[in-house]
Amino acid sequence: MTQHKQCFSSKIASEAAALKEQLAKVRMPFAKQEKSARRGPVDGPYNSLVSVGDKSLIFEIEGATIGSRELMNEVEAFFACIQPADVLAKFPEGQRP
Repeated sequence: MTQHKQCFSSKIASEAAALKEQLAKVRMPFAKQEKSARRGPVDGPYNSLVSVGDKSLIFEIEGATIGSRELMNEVEAFFACIQPADVLAKFPEGQRP
């Protein structure tokens, strides 16, 4: 969505960029097994897991505490708030920005 922000209202494009930033904190250490902005592997896939509580995995990544349940609630809320009027155009086919 952030690669084709012209397809969305400015409000949704801005919120998508902010959500992408939040998700990147979790994505780099776990999906790519790399430290963000630093070369080299993480110490292990669960190196940042600090707690399990309230049906959520709690991670500490680069000084930030991130709860998996809260993060997924934010993703769900973001998609739920998109209205038909927020979609301005279709994604370009076969093109990458």
